[in-house]
Amino acid sequence: MFVATIILSLITVTLGYLYFLKSRDILELKQKTDFALSGKSLTKIEFSATDKLGQVAQNFNKLGQQYQQLRKELEEVENLKTERKSMGELVKSVEQTLNQVNLINDIGRKITSSLDVNNILKQITDIIYSTTKTTEIHYLIKTHSTENHYLCQQNQLTKINGNNWLHQPNNIINWSFENNKEVLLHDAIADFGQYVFSPVIMYNGLPAQSVLVVSFRHNPNVTGCIALFEGQKNIYNKYILDFITSITTYLSVGLDNSKLYSELESEKTKSEELLLNILPKKIAEELKNKGKTEPKFHEAVTVMFTDFKEFTKLSEQFSTSELVNEIDYIFKNFDDILLTHGVEKIKTIGDAYMCVSGLNNESNHAIQVVKAAQEIKRFMLTYMQQRKIKNQIYFEARIGIHSGNVVSGVVGKSKFAFDIWGDTVNTASRMETSSEANKINISGATYQLVKEHVNCLHRGKIDAKNKGQIDMYFVED
Repeated sequence: MFVATIILSLITVTLGYLYFLKSRDILELKQKTDFALSGKSLTKIEFSATDKLGQVAQNFNKLGQQYQQLRKELEEVENLKTERKSMGELVKSVEQTLNQVNLINDIGRKITSSLDVNNILKQITDIIYSTTKTTEIHYLIKTHSTENHYLCQQNQLTKINGNNWLHQPNNIINWSFENNKEVLLHDAIADFGQYVFSPVIMYNGLPAQSVLVVSFRHNPNVTGCIALFEGQKNIYNKYILDFITSITTYLSVGLDNSKLYSELESEKTKSEELLLNILPKKIAEELKNKGKTEPKFHEAVTVMFTDFKEFTKLSEQFSTSELVNEIDYIFKNFDDILLTHGVEKIKTIGDAYMCVSGLNNESNHAIQVVKAAQEIKRFMLTYMQQRKIKNQIYFEARIGIHSGNVVSGVVGKSKFAFDIWGDTVNTASRMETSSEANKINISGATYQLVKEHVNCLHRGKIDAKNKGQIDMYFVED
């Protein structure tokens, strides 16, 4: 019994010791795993036990390796997500920039495609109103010595004349232009103290709270300002400022193009007027369209010649300038008279003046020429009377008219001239030389065309140089 008790006690002590050892191993394993788990990544643990606890330690280390691999992969995924997000933001930023560029380019095309100042400003006004809140827009445009001020309210563009407010030194638009500086005010009433100009009272009577002014000098020929006023605070920002600045570049180009086009149109008009002074309208149009003209046969026209009696003798009594001025004065009045009666001036040769009607198929060509001749006669009689009163030398006109057919065309390469040819021209010239001072001498052919409209005195058949005898008539008043 005693022996059995001793053996039982030894067994109990041995089991207790073994339990103690196992508990110590478990505690050690727990401490090491707790420490390994305390970091961001699992730390490999060293554990010498070869039983199941050792196996647990080995499994823990394997799990630790797998965990670290997973964390690495997760970090790579997170990095990809971050890069993707950054890329997306970059793409979005690029898209916004591209949209802005496209918008600016579209604005530029609209502005520069127009050659009318009002249309250009209307395009810009529509763009500004569609992109920002604005009560009032001012445009100050200066081209050379010309200055124009435009106001836009409620999308209605008005040109303002005689606005003394614009020229005051403390006016914000004038200040920005003169100093070539931009102005961006978020709280204008409070911020005006920083500047030399006075607060803006808009045309509706309210003070401007938000102010944006951009001056431009992109072209030495075109300068000016765009000013935006709004009654609320904090309406304009740096983006809008940059946007308006971009617009001014196109505005300057558009205005310069408009100015150049206007000058070109003016020169074109002068050229066309000069061409019409040289050529009949239809001939001028044909020459412009085709670069050349074809000779034309005209079956029925009336030609008139005038010259001055004893011109060579009388011209010696004038100085050179007086003679030219006198002939110029008389012929300019002839030009005006022909224009009134629809008669085409052909040319002058010395003191001779030649014109025609019927080149455009006018049926009343003879009447037109005779009526013009009668008015020329009246002018010359008045002219003579005025010169007589002043005891000045004067010219007396002889007029000859004949009707028939002619050929017309443009001759020459440089200093080309429109002219008419044919027996009708020669005969009309003979009518003039066979006439008398202050008389209108017409041929029988012309008489047959006008006898129902004017009174004529038959002179009989008169010899005409190289023409033989021709029936001639004086047109009576």
